[in-house]
Amino acid sequence: MAYFSFAAVFLVIAGITLAFVRAQKWDFFTPHTYQSAFFVLLLVFFPALQLALGNFPEETKAIVKTNFMVLLYYCSFSLPFFLFRRSPAAFGALRQKGTQHGRRVDVLVFLALGGMVVCYGLLTWLSGFGLRNWLLYPRLGLQFYRGGVGPLFVGAQLLLVSAYFLILFFRAKTAKAIAATVVFFAFIAYFFGSKGGPLYVGFSGVAYYYFFFRRLSLPKLILAMSSLAVIFIILFQTHRVQWQSFKDNIDSFPVPRYVDFQQKDYVKTAMGDEEEQSTSHAVVSYADHYYYACLFFRDFGDQFHLCYGAEYVNALWTYVPRFIYPEKPMSFGLTEFVIEKYHPGLAAKGHGRVVGGKVFRRGIEGYLNFGVLGLVVAGLVKGVFAALAYRSFLANRDMVSFALVLFMMDFVWFTCPGALLVAWLALFAMALKFLGIGLVPNED
Repeated sequence: MAYFSFAAVFLVIAGITLAFVRAQKWDFFTPHTYQSAFFVLLLVFFPALQLALGNFPEETKAIVKTNFMVLLYYCSFSLPFFLFRRSPAAFGALRQKGTQHGRRVDVLVFLALGGMVVCYGLLTWLSGFGLRNWLLYPRLGLQFYRGGVGPLFVGAQLLLVSAYFLILFFRAKTAKAIAATVVFFAFIAYFFGSKGGPLYVGFSGVAYYYFFFRRLSLPKLILAMSSLAVIFIILFQTHRVQWQSFKDNIDSFPVPRYVDFQQKDYVKTAMGDEEEQSTSHAVVSYADHYYYACLFFRDFGDQFHLCYGAEYVNALWTYVPRFIYPEKPMSFGLTEFVIEKYHPGLAAKGHGRVVGGKVFRRGIEGYLNFGVLGLVVAGLVKGVFAALAYRSFLANRDMVSFALVLFMMDFVWFTCPGALLVAWLALFAMALKFLGIGLVPNED
């Protein structure tokens, strides 16, 4: 019955996705298609594989209930894409000619990269981890030493991506130039410690090429996404090596200010037995998005009850910088209301777990607050914003709508709250307008 429910989820998602792709004149590269692929990968394929490998509790009732909720959320998310559908124009034909602001763009790129270097330098110093450690062990820096210097970390991220987009939109005029830009900025993004950094740069480069240069065929799209998957595995293995080095030399690392670093046995709590696993087995185990969602629905009514908005209020701690209020709790939102039930104190040790992942997290959050109605509304709201952002992008094809679509696709790298990211995009767009720089890519 459990495997049958996974198969049913896959067939429904595949059917709705093909219907939307057909309505979009067989355009496979859309926010909806992207989300559908990750629903299948993270909430169908990986959990079914974990179940087959014996790494997943075979509780048929909980699995069937979870799969039903996944489908309900997915259908709610998909509906707005059909209601606000817009047929895509010809891709690769919107590059404008004749603008004369190349020097201003170069100055902005220089200022953005310079600001990024300053923020990153201050980050390495004030965090207490040091420049050498940040460069050698960026994953550990992100995990344990970012507390209290978060604004510098986010500022460096935003400035780096601003420079990246400026070069991508206004200076990269050939496929080779796009590739070189992607490689350069992906390399820099690696030193922020997140797998999402290089992947974000790579994915946005593919998206830019697709929308502004040449529409890729489905086989070429699959090849591009497969390349990103290979990069993910390389980054995953690199971070495992850093974790192992940390585990073997824990006494040589400075003590973080905001992480419970005194108990050495917490390393095993945070890492489990990942280092003894093969890379492929560790990757499958790493995708635990469905696992905690299943535990949540299994235990709802026992350990969890409707909180009628209390979790949403508690999640507002996200917007409070720790350097302003050092007493900010280490766990809040879903981490406080769900994960702490299964791993008490884990967040205070610099490690966390994800309930539902990026694709299903809002659904879990809606259900925890307002039940099935909350889950459906969460899916509809996410779908409306994503569909309208994509519709706006197809109409305008500019830098801000491009960045907004990437954000709505949940392909984000930034550690700042979404509302602050949108505010940054608005300020960035106004600054470009003030300087007389258009938002549409051009050929000088």
